[in-house]
Amino acid sequence: MSRFQFALLLTTQALWSQSETIVFPRPLLVVAERLQAAWGRPVTYEEPRWLHGSDISMEGDPLRLNYGPRMRTAALPATAVAVRTRTSQLAALQEIVNEFNRANAPLRYDAVESKWGLHLIPVRNKDHAGADAPAANILDFLVAVPSAPRTMDGHVGAVVTALRKQAGVAVEYGSGALGLSNARPPVFSWGTSGKMSGREALLSLLAPRAATRGWRLNCMPATPGQSPEFCVLNLELPRPVRP
Repeated sequence: MSRFQFALLLTTQALWSQSETIVFPRPLLVVAERLQAAWGRPVTYEEPRWLHGSDISMEGDPLRLNYGPRMRTAALPATAVAVRTRTSQLAALQEIVNEFNRANAPLRYDAVESKWGLHLIPVRNKDHAGADAPAANILDFLVAVPSAPRTMDGHVGAVVTALRKQAGVAVEYGSGALGLSNARPPVFSWGTSGKMSGREALLSLLAPRAATRGWRLNCMPATPGQSPEFCVLNLELPRPVRP
């Protein structure tokens, strides 16, 4: 089991509005997974670096000092899950985010739509001193990836390597190509000159090939005396399409 795997803690509460209350260190991750499955389109999730002690909690084995984001709450209305039109989906996701922001200030997210899917992006959080500040997002860094023939995993790994160099934080490529068949993965040329953010690079790489359902970027704070801060990028790649 990898260090990034941990027990899922979810509690649900039936409300008069038929909403589900999600209590979890990453409740918007759960929202992204549920809505992506219900809507049949990518819903990406990323989180900021956790810089202030009030955002950090120790869960799991206390001997291993498994520090991570503290518990937070998000509401997922049944009416949102049932939405089918794309315009209404963005509005429903934004309302979920608005409620989350009101309950979890100063941490704030925004719901953004691209031609490919929907994206949950942190915009505000605490800095090292605990002051409200722009979120420190790994995917905001510009990345340069030399154009070369690679598999999809190779390209994503190259983006992660570029992010690691720019951010000065350990960034790992976690899941690889989940759900792929035994067929040999296609090789194709791709790269970016360094004028794209990590987020834009992933969109440039993934969107034209319909090769993923979404990405998840989770970050863990430093564990005192044990391990440095690190982030893990996970992808779902159910059906690679040859470009």
